[in-house]
Amino acid sequence: MEEQKGALEKEWEAARSRTAVLEESVRGKRQSLDELRAERSQRQIEKARNDADRDYLRQTCVAELNAQPEDLMAQEAQLLIGEDLVTAETNYNEMKARVEAMGRSI
Repeated sequence: MEEQKGALEKEWEAARSRTAVLEESVRGKRQSLDELRAERSQRQIEKARNDADRDYLRQTCVAELNAQPEDLMAQEAQLLIGEDLVTAETNYNEMKARVEAMGRSI
């Protein structure tokens, strides 16, 4: 009986040890899952924000330039950078102000 009791106690301790290892593994996996869920939520928020920004820019492009962004991009041979971009933006703002002034004087 004593041998059997000793064997059962060893088996019990081994099972408890395995259980502790498995519980630690489950905790780690749950933490990883929580981190992945948080990251996915952040990505969904970023996507929604980017979609809203894209829609706003598209509407602005259509409203102010009466053209689809794709059409304008196809017309532009290359993207403007640096001082060329500043010059183009300044010209655009001046022309927009003139058009708005003409609309007010009518």
